[in-house]
Amino acid sequence: MRAHLDMGPAHIRYEDLKAAADESGNSVAETLKVFEDTLARDRKEHADEYAG
Repeated sequence: MRAHLDMGPAHIRYEDLKAAADESGNSVAETLKVFEDTLARDRKEHADEYAG
């Protein structure tokens, strides 16, 4: 729950999300929505990867 804490290269910080949003011309909220929509689609298309 520390959005700015650097916990290693595999962890996503707020700054990483903000940079992705800026690069795509979206807000952070829009970028999170795209991520959530992509995840939902991927769960449907690759349900076996999410099982268990």
